[in-house]
Amino acid sequence: MAIIREKKMTAKIGDVIEFTRKGFTVSATVSNLRDKSVIVKIDNADTVRNLGLETEFTVVSHEKYRIVKRNTSPEHSVYVYSEWQSSFRKVN
Repeated sequence: MAIIREKKMTAKIGDVIEFTRKGFTVSATVSNLRDKSVIVKIDNADTVRNLGLETEFTVVSHEKYRIVKRNTSPEHSVYVYSEWQSSFRKVN
């Protein structure tokens, strides 16, 4: 019998994710998508300071987070630029 592996769901713009960094569990909102990562905005200023970050934005690998809350707002159409294609493609 074959083992079925579920594909990890990737976050979309506006989703809230959690990840661990320097021993802290961090909650952040996805602001940008990349092929292998997301760029997030950490809303808690104390967390930004504790992590020693210069800004509230940081990069998180798709392998390193879990989705806490999906963005259900229909106003965010998500497009990702692929370097291998000459145009943007819509993400469903």
